[in-house]
Formats: sequence, C-alpha cells, structure tokens
Amino acid sequence: MFGLGLLAAIVALAILYFGNCVPGFGAGGTSSPATDAPAAPKSVAAPVEATDTIPLSVDGERCRRDSDALQPCAELCAALAGEAKTRKILVDGTLGTHAAVDGLRRCLGEQGFRDVVVRAE
Repeated sequence: MFGLGLLAAIVALAILYFGNCVPGFGAGGTSSPATDAPAAPKSVAAPVEATDTIPLSVDGERCRRDSDALQPCAELCAALAGEAKTRKILVDGTLGTHAAVDGLRRCLGEQGFRDVVVRAE
C-alpha cells in the first residue's frame, strides 16, 4: 500500500511539473506549450480597394473621368499625371472614335500607366 501511495504522489508531482509543457496533459490550465512560438509576420501588402481603378470614357473625340464634363483627351491624360501609376485604368471606348481611344491609350502608356484596359464593344 505504501508503494502505491508513493507512486501516486510521484505521478501527481510529474503531472503538475510537466502539465504546462505538453498540450492537453495534466492540470496546467492551458492547452498550449509553455514556450511561446514566434508570432507570424504581418502581411505588408496593402489591401486592394475599389478606388484603385480609374474609370474613363471616350465620347467622339473627347474624354471624361467618371461623370465629369467632357474635355479633350490630351488634357484628361495630362491631369492623370499625379495619380499613382499602379492604379488600373478602365477606358470605355464604345462611343469614341478609334483615333481618340488609341491616342488616349498611348498617352496613358507614356504617362507610365501599365494596367490599361480598353472596352470597345
């Protein structure tokens, strides 16, 4: 009997000592290891928002941004020079002449915009 009590005491002490080291073992109160794992690095990529797209439309020989007034396409292109070059440009050229749409596309490329999508249908 004495040996059984001693064995139970040793097991109880081992459980208390190692209880926080092994997940789910003993009365440690937590199910995580005693050593903290390093935190995962936070993502540095900026979230993509709907405002990262600039909608333009060509009507005849003139252009507009969103619902602004029509203006010469060269002026509109020059006004976009201050925008971030990583923004996507969506050009609706369904009502514009081929020359005006192509001229706007070339101007945007010269300004440094690389993601220019032209819809002509």
